[in-house]
This record gives sequence, C-alpha cells and structure tokens, in this order.
Amino acid sequence: FHVTGVQTCALPILRIQPWDVIDSLDHAQAIGFYRGNALKYIMRAGEKGPAREDYEKAKHYLEKLLEIL
Repeated sequence: FHVTGVQTCALPILRIQPWDVIDSLDHAQAIGFYRGNALKYIMRAGEKGPAREDYEKAKHYLEKLLEIL
C-alpha cells in the first residue's frame, strides 16, 4: 500500500511485510515503535521536505498504533 510519502515494501525473499515484524514484537515494544515514529515525523515536520508529508507519515504511524491498542 502507499500513503503520501510512505511506501512499504515486502522483503522479496521472505515475503514478510515490515509491519508484520513490528506487530509480532512484544506489545509494549510495538507501541513504543509506533509512538516514537509518529513523534519523529511531527518534530521534524517541514525540515526535510513539505511539512504535510511528515504529518501524513505521523498520522499513518498513529493509525497503526490505534490498531494495536
């Protein structure tokens, strides 16, 4: 799937999505990963490109976080 500025990729040999690896971590670790990445994109918004793209990425990580809560 594709979110503005975010593209996931399956590892061709293993056919595993990176999201599946994160979701298989201990619940607290997965929560920390999604929260940390959302924070990263919010704090750097506009520094490496259009701020909107960073906020879209942060939104995506927050949506993933809500899926596992």
